Amino acid sequence: MSRVEFKEVTKIFEPDTCALNDFSLTIRDGEFMVLVGPSGCGKSTALRLLAGLEQCSSGEVCINGQRVNEQTPQERNVAMVFQNYSLYPHMNVRKNLEFPLKVRGYDRDQIRKRVVEAERILSLGELMNRKPAQLSGGQSQRVAMGRAIVREPTVFLMDEPLSNLDAKLRVQIRRDIVSLQQNMGTTTLYVTHDQVEAMTLGHRVAILSGGELQQVASPATLYNRPANIFVADFIGTPGMNLFQTHLGRTADGLPGIYWNSTVLPLPRQLNKVLDPAGMQPGDALICGLRPESFRLPKMTEAATGQVEITITGRELLGHETLLYFSSPKSTVAEPTETLQQHVMAARLPGNLHQLPEKILLAPDLTQLHLFNLQGVRLESHPEHSSLS
Repeated sequence: MSRVEFKEVTKIFEPDTCALNDFSLTIRDGEFMVLVGPSGCGKSTALRLLAGLEQCSSGEVCINGQRVNEQTPQERNVAMVFQNYSLYPHMNVRKNLEFPLKVRGYDRDQIRKRVVEAERILSLGELMNRKPAQLSGGQSQRVAMGRAIVREPTVFLMDEPLSNLDAKLRVQIRRDIVSLQQNMGTTTLYVTHDQVEAMTLGHRVAILSGGELQQVASPATLYNRPANIFVADFIGTPGMNLFQTHLGRTADGLPGIYWNSTVLPLPRQLNKVLDPAGMQPGDALICGLRPESFRLPKMTEAATGQVEITITGRELLGHETLLYFSSPKSTVAEPTETLQQHVMAARLPGNLHQLPEKILLAPDLTQLHLFNLQGVRLESHPEHSSLS
């Protein structure tokens, strides 16, 4: 069993820099947990606290129910894969794999058995006699993972291990890491600033901002039910379109939201969100739509539910086109300080380079996300908005 727990952990670097604030997170036995967030959010600090390379200012770090705050890195039986590989340049691959076992006093047969197994798992056969200077970036990363594997640790720790690789190689090594973790079943904590890595690797993903945990959930839940506007904007490429507006009524008296001076009718199911929150016509809120929630309307469609946009930029990507345009302006109040986004994106099929500057789009409001002015998700079922 390899269960990891951070219990109300705070880490303050002198004189007054708070890297983690009341951080609580449980990583289940055999789980691949990803910590993700912008630079300086505290994710690497959490990893170093678990490794024993930093000490908590307060709180507890536990492995298998045992407090490890006072244990040395060696006593914790964790293995770390670094961003810069940290291979010994004067040793060949075989000796790099053998070295961590020799310093721990393993006998020759145990070392040989573990090195042979790592060689098999990571297909290192043709590399065993090469030195690090003779390896590509991807090969070096595989050797770094092999050096972690031979130790048979309680927990794997990975600190942005793909950041030095090119885009194509990152995709390949991501698949290797997923396969490796599935086969070994070792509890893994993986740190990255890349949300694509987080979404493709993690069983669950923990999102940090400013040293505080924003949400912990499966990748699908983070994408479809973000707990707040930070998560909504951070997850997705591009992130969720967010805009401040207010509730109104259509000419038919139906509930709707304002898009500039147009009132878009809301789907009936959203009343299950608005009613418990006590929202009334005229109340301001923040709305979110993913880029794929827009489409080009057909010529025969009624204009109800369509909005006019002015294209300010476009990216032609072959299989899809990203159109950029200004977000609608709230007519009742200045946008809240929690909302900084001013440019929106629509993801449409094909190379649409012939579109005029001004076009109509049809937003799919069944995919609308609703947040209060503090940026917290409005939910019909409050349990969906919990962190864990």
